[in-house]
Amino acid sequence: MTTSSGSVMAASGSTMTISRPALYRALTLLVFLWVLASVSYMRNKSEDNSLLHTLEQGSQKTSWHVYSSGNDSENEDVEEKADPKWSQSAPPATDKQDTVSPSMTRHTDRVAVTIENRPLKNLIPVILHFHSVLGPEWPVILYTTPSSAANLSESAPFARAISEGWLEIRYLPETAIFSSHRAVSLFLSGTWLWQDLAPYEKVLLFQDDSILCSASAARVDDFLQWDLIGAPIDPAYGRGYNGGLSIRNRALTLDVFSRYSWANDSETPGAPTHFLFEDQWLYTRMAELPAREDGHPGARLPSQDVARAFAVETMWEERPLGFHQPSRWQKDRLPEIMKYCPEVGMISAAAFF
Repeated sequence: MTTSSGSVMAASGSTMTISRPALYRALTLLVFLWVLASVSYMRNKSEDNSLLHTLEQGSQKTSWHVYSSGNDSENEDVEEKADPKWSQSAPPATDKQDTVSPSMTRHTDRVAVTIENRPLKNLIPVILHFHSVLGPEWPVILYTTPSSAANLSESAPFARAISEGWLEIRYLPETAIFSSHRAVSLFLSGTWLWQDLAPYEKVLLFQDDSILCSASAARVDDFLQWDLIGAPIDPAYGRGYNGGLSIRNRALTLDVFSRYSWANDSETPGAPTHFLFEDQWLYTRMAELPAREDGHPGARLPSQDVARAFAVETMWEERPLGFHQPSRWQKDRLPEIMKYCPEVGMISAAAFF
């Protein structure tokens, strides 16, 4: 209890004296600490509100880079692409890059591309995996439909990939209807896709039934010297390379498609069986290209051994860089494949993931 003279009475009845100046100083210190705590609280609250406002602005600015076959007036944000010289073959791939951050650059001469108009359950995992193996320098483009894009964008990792800029969404033309294998070949053998991919020089084409193996010592970049490479096709099934996981020289591919018509060749009476498939037909046409002025072949095509090291489909090779449809063509070797490349579980019927 405090007395009128400023003394404090202890419970035992003894008196402890505190001077008035000391009491005033203690009260002043308490008031100062209370004011300091209040100012700190208001400052933190203001910073939190500012951060929230910044995040909201950032989310409003996030957009997809979309290319559509629709009217230009309805797609004012679509970038205009310069007309390339389609008839010229692309030179050997160089390491052209755009700066993305002080520590990382993104390639401008090579791109990974997948085409899918269905929101398949394994499409997002496969795309994210390809990006992981290829590295952040590789841009990835998904050609799809607006409805499928909207469905896929419900995935947080998918949406983040778009906002980070390494994944780009481009819309397929309304005429692109993949109702059969022939319809797919008609689209791939047309000029629209290869014109739209300019100015990229090398295109890694992959499907949802193909995979790259993270355990491989090889990289996709190690095979960019070739104008066309994919899993070699067993002679019992055809010739050339499978296109489901393949690298193509964009300009040279466009040159072939501008010179020849797969649709006409495949329907010609007596045409070779391998002309029924766009990838085998493309290989044949590239192999027939006249030599260049410097004496080199018109198209740089790898040997069967090199192609097997790149990818496996119908012809076996240990520890390749990738696989295409292994559960169909290498079913008896799946246990061995899964030990080396467990990512195959994302594209096969095996219950692994």
